[in-house]
Amino acid sequence: MIVTGLGALSAGQLTPNGAAKALAAATVITAAVAVACALTAQVLTITRRLNPADLAAVQAWYRRQFATRAYATQAATILLIAAALLAGATAATTILTK
Repeated sequence: MIVTGLGALSAGQLTPNGAAKALAAATVITAAVAVACALTAQVLTITRRLNPADLAAVQAWYRRQFATRAYATQAATILLIAAALLAGATAATTILTK
């Protein structure tokens, strides 16, 4: 979606309609933020104080990491759905205004 939206914006393939251009820009921004959220969820942070020999501490650390990453993953999912809807709105606006 990011590459397609940027290509459409830069090539001028959208109608002169400002709404279509604004929707395309919103699509690109939303998709880029979704990718950033998804990549953020993949970052592994290890605490230096974590003792790998202490199973209870490792399990607690794992639960915290899972919960923290879940929020970023959920945000990425919602943003990706929003980007797809914006892309559809951009296409509909472009087709209907020609």
